[in-house]
Amino acid sequence: MCIRDRYISECRQIVANLEECEVTIIPSEADVIVQFFCVETERCIEEAATQLHYIGKIKKANAKLFVAGCAANVLGDEFLSFPDVDYVVQRKPVAKAVLEKLGCSKCENKYYLGDDMPFDISLEISNGCQKKCGPCSFCFQGITGIPVRSKPMDYLLTAVKNSTDAGARRVSLLALNTCNYGIDFPEHKPLLHELIRKVSNINNAKVIDVYSLTIANMYPELVQELVTNPKVGLVEMGIQCGSNHLLQIMNTGATLEKTEKLIQAIVPNKKFKTIVIVGHPGETEEDFEQTISLLQKYNLWHTQVNPFMCVEGT
Repeated sequence: MCIRDRYISECRQIVANLEECEVTIIPSEADVIVQFFCVETERCIEEAATQLHYIGKIKKANAKLFVAGCAANVLGDEFLSFPDVDYVVQRKPVAKAVLEKLGCSKCENKYYLGDDMPFDISLEISNGCQKKCGPCSFCFQGITGIPVRSKPMDYLLTAVKNSTDAGARRVSLLALNTCNYGIDFPEHKPLLHELIRKVSNINNAKVIDVYSLTIANMYPELVQELVTNPKVGLVEMGIQCGSNHLLQIMNTGATLEKTEKLIQAIVPNKKFKTIVIVGHPGETEEDFEQTISLLQKYNLWHTQVNPFMCVEGT
């Protein structure tokens, strides 16, 4: 889950504001190309050079090429050294910036938060997932058995410091299972709570959003940090369903009782985003109704409902 998703949703607003405009996934057909790059990638500029060279070779002669995303915010005009780049979008909503450069007069304020909106930095803090009960039945990535590989804390803190010095204010921590952060270090213990605390000590990091928390891997120090740290803004934790029967089939390692205890601790204090799955094999009408009842019981900030997707191995 990358903040790129938000950038892409902003770009769809360009289509909403331009008549006779449509989206294409083929760069050579496009009149306007918006290319995103992630600053957290260690070889960001090298990878960007390869991609931009390719786009330059295939794009229309009069097509406009915009560079956006976290890398554009941090590295800025470095991208203008590439001959095919026309504009770099820095520290403002992408859609609004593109519309302005195109000279579009139809730009409805309801779509935008304003030019002074601080940009975000997204950090993938680890790869892989580990739970005592094994992988969840619906998770293809978990079933593949990718081991947990956490990125060094000093490396992540340096990335946050560099980005906030450049103007970032909101930091998003991402992973397949953020609760696993640190378990592959020599101490073999989860350190997400410590990472959150150290990120919050960086003055210019004003808001910290934490994604992909798993109920089975939540631990007291982490819950305490999430609830009491004033800089923690959004907490995303997938509850998947509201039935012990279905949680067991899904092999999440969670129980309804632990789920409700965590919701009760977090919801009054933070924005709580969750994910539920419907249509999982073995789900009964009673299971479904119990999930609905759980969602109705608590005033959750945002609920994302996903249909079960049958992938080989799940």
